[in-house]
Amino acid sequence: MVNFNIELAKIGEISMQNIVVIGIFAIVLVLIWQFSNILNAVVNFLKFRDGKK
Repeated sequence: MVNFNIELAKIGEISMQNIVVIGIFAIVLVLIWQFSNILNAVVNFLKFRDGKK
């Protein structure tokens, strides 16, 4: 029973690490996928800000 609990704890740690890694990977993928859109938004924002002065 004790060994079973230790195994569960190990599985829990691994799954938590996997969730973090998958989350970071997903964020990076989205950033790469949306990179041109984000760049355009930043450029437009800077133009808009300069235009308001």
